[in-house]
Amino acid sequence: MASQQDVQHYLAYWFQLGKPIHISNGRLTQRPVPVLEGNQFSRAFRDCWKLIMAVGGRDCYLDGTQETVEQLLSPKWEIADCARCSIPTAMSAVMPVAQLCACGDIDNWPNDELPAPHMPINNKNHFNRLTTRLSEHTLATHQLDYEDDSHKITLNNAHADD
Repeated sequence: MASQQDVQHYLAYWFQLGKPIHISNGRLTQRPVPVLEGNQFSRAFRDCWKLIMAVGGRDCYLDGTQETVEQLLSPKWEIADCARCSIPTAMSAVMPVAQLCACGDIDNWPNDELPAPHMPINNKNHFNRLTTRLSEHTLATHQLDYEDDSHKITLNNAHADD
């Protein structure tokens, strides 16, 4: 069974590739832009999700697919990565069969020359890890320079005694 978070991730990837979602059997079509803001989903994405959840996901489906969000949230479905493009896709948990991925109707996908869709990134954590690595590298370099200078002084003193 796919969790709400799994389905949100599924939709977020496809929204980033330009796929809209049809709500209330196509009476309303949404494609939030932007999908991400910093390290979280955008306001547009969260508002779209609220519209979907307001009807319990009934009659809400991603363009190019037949499964509704309501079905995806049931025990009969799960979200797994597409073997062709590695983007999350819906798969029947009851009777696994080769499902068509929503990437099938995107002519230029997968495309390694374009940035791949992704989940929000926590820049603060990323930058903290980079800062730590740079600090460790700088400290190690200074210690090495100091050891080299100490060695030179020792060698020079040894020659002075001759």
